[in-house]
Amino acid sequence: MTANDPKCAAGGQPAPDPALTFIIITWNSRHVIGKCLETLRATRGGCPGVVVVVDNASTDGTAEAVARACPQAQVVRHQRNLGFAAAANRGLAAVRTPFAVILNPDTFVSPDIAVELARRMTHMPEVGIATCRLLTPAGSEHPSYGLRYPGERRAIATGATGGPGVLEVAYVYGALMVVQMDAARQVGPFDERFFMYYEDADWCCRMRRAGWRVVLFADRCATHLGGESSTGVSGPSVAERYFRSELLFRGKHYPGASHWYLLAKRTVATIIRLGTYSCLCAVSNHQGLWRKWIKYRARAAVLMEYLLQRPTADQR
Repeated sequence: MTANDPKCAAGGQPAPDPALTFIIITWNSRHVIGKCLETLRATRGGCPGVVVVVDNASTDGTAEAVARACPQAQVVRHQRNLGFAAAANRGLAAVRTPFAVILNPDTFVSPDIAVELARRMTHMPEVGIATCRLLTPAGSEHPSYGLRYPGERRAIATGATGGPGVLEVAYVYGALMVVQMDAARQVGPFDERFFMYYEDADWCCRMRRAGWRVVLFADRCATHLGGESSTGVSGPSVAERYFRSELLFRGKHYPGASHWYLLAKRTVATIIRLGTYSCLCAVSNHQGLWRKWIKYRARAAVLMEYLLQRPTADQR
């Protein structure tokens, strides 16, 4: 290591690791939270930061499992499921370190990688949020970022390199976010109207509009199982939540004529596809067709609710 190495502080001494707070949002996550916490302390002799677990009224003993696996973790228990955005905000309110790492309980990132991402951000102070590549346990790519927002026809971020292994992106997934707290305090918390899905895209969109960069460090990776937050939730409920959040995002960021044009297109497409899959399901019991029918029936229900302006409470 030389004095010109970014890991060196003034005088050629190794720079101290950036201080981190890990925020993990759980809901009936007992079967994965142990592995998540174990991974965080797999090296360095322990977790390199504060751990805050925000539990959304789990009924499977998640909070108790956290207490056993990581006694030093701060556990914030909710009496009801507040959704991802609201839970993340409770975690962010407890942060006293320069960086926070927001994780899903089914995301497994080594402490060395987490510290490395934050260290890079200290030398890129214009970066508000960053992530790394997410891989499945089998080693295939798992979605970790987007280059355009819903409602945009073209990519608003090209993915052009901003340095070795650095890609500019529109947003990163909430499964793994390394957040500069100065940026979070300037932009404000997650929008709690998003119960689940698109809260990450909304936050990153606001970050970018405030002048902060959102980047992917493509030369580093973590493991993400995916879908664990929806385990035990019915297919129609997941489809409704996803589509409701998409409509909320579009209405918030593309108001006026643009929003209604997109809404009209989606309504026509939903009616046509629901009718098509209804006919196909009438003559076939193929599970793939029924899954499509369930998806578009859920979209039709949300569209009807949205157009009639009679939103219902989102509950698990």
